[in-house]
Amino acid sequence: MAHTPPPPAGAHVRVEAGASPPDAAPAAPLPLADAPVPAGGSRPLTSTAIAALLYLGVALWSMRDLQGQASTHVLGPPEQGPMSNLYRTDQEMVLGTVIRNARLFTEAPGRLGGPGQCFPFPKAYTLGEHMFGNGALAALPWILTREPVLSYNIMLILTLWIPALAMYALALHFTRDPPAAFLAGLIFELARPRLLDPAHPYVHGDLWAPLILLFLHRTFARPTWTSAAVLGGLFLLQMGESIYALLATTLLATAYGACLVVAHRRRLMRALPRLALAATAVLIAARTLFLPYLETGRTWGVLQGRASFLGAIQEFAPGEKAFPGAIASGLTAIGLLDRALRRRPCAHGEDPRIPIALAGFFVLWCSITLLPVPGLWLPSPLLLAGGLIPGLDAVRALSAVRIGVYAPVALLAGLGLHVILTRWLRPPALGVIVAIPLAAIVLAEAFHPATAVWNFGTPLHLVPWRIAPPAAERRAVALVGANPGPVLELPTLERRIFLRNAHAVLLSAWHGQPTSACYNSFQTALTDQVSELSLRVPLRPALDALAALGFGTLAIHQESLFPRHANWLGPRLVQSTGPAGPLALMSAHGKHLFYDITAAPEISEDFALLAPPTAATSARLHGPRAALRFHIRNTGRKTFRHPTPVEPSEVVLRWLPEEHAATHETRARALLPIAIGADGTLPIVVETEIPVSRGRWRVQLARAVEPGRVLGETSVKVFP
Repeated sequence: MAHTPPPPAGAHVRVEAGASPPDAAPAAPLPLADAPVPAGGSRPLTSTAIAALLYLGVALWSMRDLQGQASTHVLGPPEQGPMSNLYRTDQEMVLGTVIRNARLFTEAPGRLGGPGQCFPFPKAYTLGEHMFGNGALAALPWILTREPVLSYNIMLILTLWIPALAMYALALHFTRDPPAAFLAGLIFELARPRLLDPAHPYVHGDLWAPLILLFLHRTFARPTWTSAAVLGGLFLLQMGESIYALLATTLLATAYGACLVVAHRRRLMRALPRLALAATAVLIAARTLFLPYLETGRTWGVLQGRASFLGAIQEFAPGEKAFPGAIASGLTAIGLLDRALRRRPCAHGEDPRIPIALAGFFVLWCSITLLPVPGLWLPSPLLLAGGLIPGLDAVRALSAVRIGVYAPVALLAGLGLHVILTRWLRPPALGVIVAIPLAAIVLAEAFHPATAVWNFGTPLHLVPWRIAPPAAERRAVALVGANPGPVLELPTLERRIFLRNAHAVLLSAWHGQPTSACYNSFQTALTDQVSELSLRVPLRPALDALAALGFGTLAIHQESLFPRHANWLGPRLVQSTGPAGPLALMSAHGKHLFYDITAAPEISEDFALLAPPTAATSARLHGPRAALRFHIRNTGRKTFRHPTPVEPSEVVLRWLPEEHAATHETRARALLPIAIGADGTLPIVVETEIPVSRGRWRVQLARAVEPGRVLGETSVKVFP
């Protein structure tokens, strides 16, 4: 690309904040500083190819400890203890979910939002993170290898490689300086969260943020429909990651976009229709993806009321976990100091450093609880907007939005190096010679333990641990995939062994079926009822109810059973697997048994089958509210199944006095029994206010639409 020669010495050149007037020819690109573009700018494809190979090599090096075992092992923290165990169970759940999504991307994309874990919950992804973006990245490795762990590890390599390439493109867009752009991409690739947390790739999933900033600038600077369409598509990709990365990128793009409105106000009318096109596509997609989260919250009373925590400004200091690194911070300071001394137009006629710095500072402010300024403390804008943004109170770790700070810092570091190369060095071809030692120091910050400790307070070193089950167990689990229907895990959802549910979710990566195991941030009454049914397995009413819900396989994990439960279960399993029994053993490995649920009951959705059992339960109540437990019996010959939709409905509670007193009535929302086999019972829990102050009462439960039919009854004694 040819460049306009610099003006004569002493000439006065005035550069507007915006681009050239519409009727003028596009301005020839100018470097950020006053020197010519460094050597290599005339061969962008060669420079880009070299940079891409180097970035890929760095990503592979970060996974070097998995050499020869990438199909069975993943990287995790070297420490041992409760937090390490929690990290590993998280990683089991994430791997199972990512491979589930990868499988569906390649086989049935329309089922991505359907059943997964927590079956029969209809949209289980709304109880946690959807991880669709990670699943999309793992889809091609899954097609090629059919190895869950290997596909997951390749996905992790892509989560390092893609952001490096994206930042390289953004920095090259503003500098036309390959060495500076390469260093910016390397800094962004080796951001601490990306290296230190392979168990939660969706949290630091700002892969597309640099390209979003690039095409946002293009849409303002030279408005075209193509740039706007690409911008919208990039936001769609970003939505596939997680609410953390999406929120961080949205805050960053919003702040940067506000600066672009000022800088390109002359072209705003041309840019607005194109931006409206991109915004419309993004809003439609966001409604499709995130509206189910809000519906789940309203219907099930979850995804709300959580205490969110933010970070502190001190965490960005050297030796702390959010520090961007010494080289990144130093080059950023050089670039901003140079900008304070003189405005230097970039290749697009404007200086991006102040807008990018302001956008990064805004994200930093949002990620911390209080921002110290002389004379006062400013609270995070996210705290102020908590009641205005639907669903924000479901996000616990709002401090994770600080991931959005690393893109501005990496870009500013690249611009700072560009200042050094073009203003201080003669000739500029020395840029590669200067960039090499700087890149070596950045690599040392990530991979040399002592240097990493000085920068981040901890070495960025992980160790491999085996996540794949033994080969024999994998073969046994694979047979489950050939059996139609979701898998009931036994035990299921006992809160005392909640962490062990992660292993059941992991096994779904090999059998590919939905599972009753639930390892999510929230639990619902639906999963509690499935747990109650699982505790009654293998009794015939429980198996009939599970078959009516769609379960096809029973998986028993004997190492997770309590001894008393195991002793009760053993002889009954023998009785249930006879020639006419409702179970048939499919496969086994060690303490893992897999049965085909062969029960095929007649099903009815008529609530007339339900009635209170003969013996009523009792409870002692204190306080203004209580959770009442009702046992409900199926008195018919068919298996009862809750009609669609399976969700809480309005119920009536009649408080009948056992002594002389007036009758009271309260209303509540509760999930009625999801399924009960013939002559079986199932307890449900109803949370309600207590309308009386003391005494003994019989409380009857009925549907609000049919208040005359009593479904359950309990006796309570209320204490003042």
